[in-house]
Amino acid sequence: MTERFFFALWPDEEQRSALAKFQRALPGHQGRLVHPDEYHITLVFLGDIEARSRACAEEVANLVRTSSFQLTLDRFG
Repeated sequence: MTERFFFALWPDEEQRSALAKFQRALPGHQGRLVHPDEYHITLVFLGDIEARSRACAEEVANLVRTSSFQLTLDRFG
């Protein structure tokens, strides 16, 4: 059995709300609407992986540490 797996940044509630407001204001947008609970920025897409590979990826991800940072979204697509 495999699962689609990826690493992503997930915005907080305030950011999701601002993005949803922006999304509703787009005139004649192309593409599908995404529910604000699903907003994210994919950093790495691993695709379909097996459970043991997922466990390994999660173990390694738990070792990642970084300082907080500000990300400016200035375009969409």
